[in-house]
Amino acid sequence: MEREANFLMSKPESEIGVLYVESETAAYVGQFSRARELAKRVVEALRQKRQKDRAGAYEVQAALREALIGNLPLAKAQVEDALTLSQLNYVQGVSAIVLALAGDAVKATQLADDLTTRFPENTMIRVHYQPMARGVIALKEGNTGKAIEAFSLDTYELGMFQWMSFVNLYPAYLHGLALLAAHQGATAVEENSRRFSTIRGLS
Repeated sequence: MEREANFLMSKPESEIGVLYVESETAAYVGQFSRARELAKRVVEALRQKRQKDRAGAYEVQAALREALIGNLPLAKAQVEDALTLSQLNYVQGVSAIVLALAGDAVKATQLADDLTTRFPENTMIRVHYQPMARGVIALKEGNTGKAIEAFSLDTYELGMFQWMSFVNLYPAYLHGLALLAAHQGATAVEENSRRFSTIRGLS
């Protein structure tokens, strides 16, 4: 990984993406201080380049990561920062999910509803952001049945975003959490096996 990263870092157009992949990799192995440092470098570099939409997108992705490990104060602060940088539908959609994870159902619902109003024909909003936000809200409220139903609406759970691709498979993960919360561990295992088979078939 380090050799490949050094090679790509020598190419200015690749620097931002490589830094963020390194951040994700550090988080994956539990090096969260390094992951945060790298993510911060990415956001600051994009601010300096005046690429606010990209900066907001990377910031909100970092927020999602923090929310999933339970660092809710930092996650909420990063969402606020991301939303001041950009109103891109990706940024707003992921912000809704992060705020739902942080227990702010009111703001999460407002963001999700606003997206639906502004972009009523957007497929990813209707079948991805909305189900994830509403599913997490239901899960936090202890309504596992409603959460499972919401996540089952996400027909693009294995899909890749056109603009950013760092949240693929999060719907599948959250669906699994809802099944576990409903004491449906066997179903969660079956669903995971199905998805793994699908991914192998696509590779």
